Amino acid sequence: MYSYEWRIQGQAGVVGTSAILPINITATTTYECTITDSGRVAPDNIATSSITVTVNPIPSWNPIANVIAHGNYTLPAITGTNIPANAAFYDNPAHTGTPWNAGDVVDPSLFTTNPATIFVYGIDANGCELIEQFDIEFVDAQVTITPGGIQDVCDGDMVTLTATTVPATPYGNYSFNWSDTQGTSYPNTSSITVTVNVATTVSVTVNDSGVENGTDMGGFDMTDFNVLPVIDIDDLVDQNVTGSFTFPAITGTGLTGAEAYYTQPNGNGIMYNPGDVVTAADFAVLPIALYIYDDNGSCSDEESFILGIMDPPMLSLTISTIGNDFCAGESTTLTATVSPATAQGSYNYEWREQGATTVLSTAMSLTVMPAVTTVYECTVTDTGLTTNNSTTETLTINVIPVPELNPIGSQIATGSYTFPSIGGNNLSGNQLFYTQPNGLGSSYATGDVIDITDFITYPVTLYAYDINASGCDDEISFELTINPVVVIPEPEEPLFVIPDYMTPNNDGYHDFWRIDINSADVTVTGIYIFDRYGKLLKQLAPDGIGWDATYNGNPLPSSTYWYQLKYEVNGVPTETTGFFAVKR
Repeated sequence: MYSYEWRIQGQAGVVGTSAILPINITATTTYECTITDSGRVAPDNIATSSITVTVNPIPSWNPIANVIAHGNYTLPAITGTNIPANAAFYDNPAHTGTPWNAGDVVDPSLFTTNPATIFVYGIDANGCELIEQFDIEFVDAQVTITPGGIQDVCDGDMVTLTATTVPATPYGNYSFNWSDTQGTSYPNTSSITVTVNVATTVSVTVNDSGVENGTDMGGFDMTDFNVLPVIDIDDLVDQNVTGSFTFPAITGTGLTGAEAYYTQPNGNGIMYNPGDVVTAADFAVLPIALYIYDDNGSCSDEESFILGIMDPPMLSLTISTIGNDFCAGESTTLTATVSPATAQGSYNYEWREQGATTVLSTAMSLTVMPAVTTVYECTVTDTGLTTNNSTTETLTINVIPVPELNPIGSQIATGSYTFPSIGGNNLSGNQLFYTQPNGLGSSYATGDVIDITDFITYPVTLYAYDINASGCDDEISFELTINPVVVIPEPEEPLFVIPDYMTPNNDGYHDFWRIDINSADVTVTGIYIFDRYGKLLKQLAPDGIGWDATYNGNPLPSSTYWYQLKYEVNGVPTETTGFFAVKR
């Protein structure tokens, strides 16, 4: 029969005597086995053989602790001893699907649960496996600032901001990174105090030191501050008025435009706006304390004053103007002055001519130009009164007739000139001629005679002027030319042939009146025809067919008509006048 002896090579002692040797080794070992056949004779009864058992090392990793991560997680390297080269991360215990390698980034979307388990698996060439796992939980920090959103604050206000985190307890430690748009530094605390002087945005970012990627957690919130100006209402002194009180404009700095007056503090009670009018009837008790109040939602201010209202005095009215006597055609302004000067409501004016119903004006003043003496009356009404609220006064404007001088045409004389009568209406009897306007210069009366030497040049402008005792005056002017006396020798025949009459009846005889020139030494400069009242009817051309006894195409009646002939003889100007008859 066979007998067995197992030994470890190089070591004494038998480790087994069976055909099969169970072993449990942790290192590579060579085993020898000697077999003896008891039915054989030595040396052929013994055989010896050896075998080397190689032991490969088992993979051993550096454990990855359970992970708390924010947003995502970058898988680390799998480290340890004898780590298989194909070691990787899996999302299931069967180690199936596409593996993740070190450096890959995982986020909650890759898992069906949170927390989740990540499985580590690898196998080497000898079949030795690395099988491990760890848990991962994705977390997010939320933060809310109180007060938050948009805050309206007064310039210079101090506001405490508090950051409230979710979860309330961090995994490690929360850090609070406060900042604003002005670059202000703030402490790493959950609450800060901000002094607001300009519009700014204050924000906070919260990070958790116990969370992977915690420094980028981005728990974020912000508060916007609008800086409202500080309201400062100007003080109003106590008011004591008569009849009514008009609330004045409210002044100050930072006003909202909604500032108003109130009967109670802090914008309570009855409100009045600037311009509103109150009387004693509006209040149960006088004097009364009133309040000026304004509020922009964050800032407010208030001032107060005492108002007293006394009963108004009776109305009185005076109408004034510059004098009462005026020349016809002159204008003057009537002005109504009311006492008291300030109405309880407002003053309404109505001007009329006395006895008439037509209202001439509703203004404080009335400008008139009466043609005759007129009495004007004005009624003034105070809209703020219900009794004794109107008064009426009158004023008489005396109208003095104005002198009206008749016009005098240009005058041409030879050698000397006799001043004619001055005609017209409403004359004072003191009318004279003057060498300058407005009764100035040298004066001449009707009938006075001047000769060519009284003036240096011609024509000269002279003025007829009249003024009465009331100062009403009138003036006309005309040009005077005095030509030297020229002795013209009598011609052998007349210089002109001037008809004494005409018969414009279209019978071919004397139908036109004209002047014929008999001398080549004569130059006619103008032929003019006038009616008996001095109205110019026609200017004739010296070489024309003459006058047909019409005016503007209409036949003129039988009468006596005047002519004026201006001409020069050898360059010396002169004129002659006369008349002729029109017979129809």
